[in-house]
Amino acid sequence: MSSLLSPFLSIGLVAVATAQPPGFSSAREALDSWERLGQTAAHRDVLTHAEAVRTLASKGDQLVVSRLVRIAENKVQGLDSRTHAALVATQVADAASAETVLAWVRDTSTELAQAEADTNFTDRKTILIDNRSLLTSFIMKGAENLLDDLQDHTLIATLAKETCLLSWSFGTRDGRLKSEAARLLARCKVPEAFRDDAFIEVICDKTGTFVKPEILVEQLGDHGREKLRERVRSGASSGKLRSGAAEALTHLGDESILPDLRALQAAMMSDPSKAERAPRMLNYIWRIEVQHPPQKLLDYIESTDHCGYRDCRSWALRRAVTLGVEPARVREAILTHDRNASTKLGRVQTKVLKRVGLELGILHVNDLPDVVLRDRRPIP
Repeated sequence: MSSLLSPFLSIGLVAVATAQPPGFSSAREALDSWERLGQTAAHRDVLTHAEAVRTLASKGDQLVVSRLVRIAENKVQGLDSRTHAALVATQVADAASAETVLAWVRDTSTELAQAEADTNFTDRKTILIDNRSLLTSFIMKGAENLLDDLQDHTLIATLAKETCLLSWSFGTRDGRLKSEAARLLARCKVPEAFRDDAFIEVICDKTGTFVKPEILVEQLGDHGREKLRERVRSGASSGKLRSGAAEALTHLGDESILPDLRALQAAMMSDPSKAERAPRMLNYIWRIEVQHPPQKLLDYIESTDHCGYRDCRSWALRRAVTLGVEPARVREAILTHDRNASTKLGRVQTKVLKRVGLELGILHVNDLPDVVLRDRRPIP
């Protein structure tokens, strides 16, 4: 695991520290002590000070928020201390004082961009590591604390979008940062045109495609969907697949692009250098057609057919739920698949269906008792 995430992983410990912080009678007294910790502060001491301020400070105390932000931006403090100060600032801030936190976020992001662009930037290596880590923790945990208080989410939405696009540069490869940034972007209240354009940038991004931002795809407005259709059509007319746009509309079951996909599939089949990509087009076409009507999704879940990529059956399950198919019918389809499955691949698919079915609340805890799931970290 990347060391850049270690400050974030420790953030969750703030909430479970002792409920009665020792040694401090007020948030300001705790801040006086916190400001003296310096670079070598022990992690336990940082947690104690963070919990003391979080517990003792009044919501919206501008002075407390300002002092926390000063700790967050103070390079004399250790990164662990700065990270926790920024998080507690988001927890204490109200609508007015949240602007102080946002100013720090803006400055931190600007400094990072300057360091990335200028190889001679002063303390460049430290800035790259520290600011990426600070912004990671803000995206993963702190930003959501501000959304309810802020009237304007533009800065957070922009930062979330850029994090989605550049998450690979933050040293994280397991997709969690991009997933959280996508969820944060989806929650931001911004004008529809701004939102859809931001969504499309992420959806069509060709870097870091290890995470499919389906939450963004499913929240696209009419403006955004039409722009994706235009991309698919313009590509098809010149024999090129606009994969990000095509995958998004395929996920949504958009029948309007079927002629374009079929034309691309035929062109690939007639060109030996592209023929190996034709099955991908067939998979796109199948994913659209199987959603009309949604009963076809249930028929596929029940079957033991294997259509393209390994995630198709779990995808079909999620789509059936999203499209509003009655949960009892979806549950019965999973149980029927279990009865039909006899091959090794079929049993693997049953495990996948059980895991996703429990996650979505479709299956009961006692369903499929013979299908044993190993504990594992949830997929983002």
